[in-house]
Amino acid sequence: MSLIRRLSLCLFVGGILCSPGLAQAQMGKVDTSHLTDSSFAVLRIDVKEVLKQVGKDSPNVKRIAQMLKQELLIDLHTMSAITLQVGPPVEGDEEPTLTLTIEFDQAVDQTALLKRFGRSNDFEEAEYRGKKFLKAASPYDPSVYFESKTKITMSSQAVMESILDASGMGNISSRLKALPPGCELAIVLSKTEGFDENKKQVLDLIGIPPVGLADFLDSAESAFVYFHSTSGTPFFMQAIFDDAGVAASAKSSLEGLVESGKTTVPAIKKYLNEQIEGLGDSTERFAAMQRNMMKKGLRGLDMAEVLLAGMDIQVKGKTLDVQSKHMGGIKGFGELLFFGMQEFGLGFSDVPAGPPVGPVDEAEKVLRKK
Repeated sequence: MSLIRRLSLCLFVGGILCSPGLAQAQMGKVDTSHLTDSSFAVLRIDVKEVLKQVGKDSPNVKRIAQMLKQELLIDLHTMSAITLQVGPPVEGDEEPTLTLTIEFDQAVDQTALLKRFGRSNDFEEAEYRGKKFLKAASPYDPSVYFESKTKITMSSQAVMESILDASGMGNISSRLKALPPGCELAIVLSKTEGFDENKKQVLDLIGIPPVGLADFLDSAESAFVYFHSTSGTPFFMQAIFDDAGVAASAKSSLEGLVESGKTTVPAIKKYLNEQIEGLGDSTERFAAMQRNMMKKGLRGLDMAEVLLAGMDIQVKGKTLDVQSKHMGGIKGFGELLFFGMQEFGLGFSDVPAGPPVGPVDEAEKVLRKK
C-alpha cells in the first residue's frame, strides 16, 4: 500500500469509527483553499484541538508521534490540521482518488520531507496555471504541492490539477467554514459522482449494516457531521434530502436504529468481555493483539452508549438534524481517535499498544450508573 493510501486509510477509518455532525454557530478559522467540489467525501481533523484535549503526555499521542517521525520526519506537535478528500476514480481505475493535505503552525523542511517520499529523481518540477508542484515519476506515487511553507498537499497527478484549480468557495468549503471553534473532527458527504460507489465500500468495510442505514445513505443528498468533544452537544449531524417525505422517513428509520442500538450495544459489550476473559493473560502475540483491539472496541462502545442515551432527532422540511446532548462533552474521544489512527493507519506494532488511555468525564459516569 502506498504512503498516501496508508495515511489516508488512517484518517478515513478513524473518521468512520468516530463519525460526527453539523454546525449552526459562526465559523472558526478554517482554510479551505485546497478543497474541490468534485470530492464526495471530506474528513478534517483539527490536530491542535485534539492534542489540547488529550495532552502531549498521552501514551497514544506518544505512539503516533513516534510513527509519524519515523514515516515522514514530521513532528506531530507542529501539525495544525489534516484534511482527506475522497473523489471519483479516474478513467481506467476502480479505486476512489485520495488527496491528503497537512497544515502546520511553523515552516517545515520541504527537502527532508521529500526524501521520505523517495529519491530526488522520483519527482520532476511541473507547472499548472502558474502554480508549481512536484510531479511524481510513478503513477502509483503522489505528486506534491507546497502551497506555502506551512502547507503540503499530496495527490495523484490525475487529481492534482483539480486541486490547483480549487477556489475554496464551493458547497463543501462553506460547510467546513461554518464549523464552530473547537471542533476536533468534521465530515462532509455530497452525492456527487462516485458517492454511491464510496457508500458501498464503506458498508463492505463495516460488514452487514443495521437495518435502515443503507436506505439512509441512499436517500441523503448531502450530510455534514462534526464532533466537538467538550461541547454540551458533542455530536451533531445534518442531512439534506430531495423532499420532506424522504426526510420524515429517514427520521423514522434513524429513530429505530437508535432504539436498536440501545439494545444491541450492551449485548456486543457482553460478548467482547466474554472473549477477552477467554483469552486470559496469554502473552502470545496474536492473542495479545486480539485482546488489545477488543478493549479498544469496548471503549468505542462505551462512547456509543453515552451518545445514544442523549440522542435527539428532528426534521424540518427536507432537513434532518441529529444531535446527542451530553453535558460535559465526551473527553475520551481524542484518545480513541489517536488510538484508531495508530492501529488502522500505520499498522500493528510488535508490542500491542494497550487500550486507549484517557479520563472518563463525570457525565459519562452518571449515565453508566443508570
